Amino acid sequence: MHLGKHTHTHRKSILLIFTANSQ
Repeated sequence: MHLGKHTHTHRKSILLIFTANSQ
């Protein structure tokens, strides 16, 4: 499993979705 690189991009997406859900 090589999620190391994906984790960074995924984290940004999750943060963006989280912010959108918060609003």
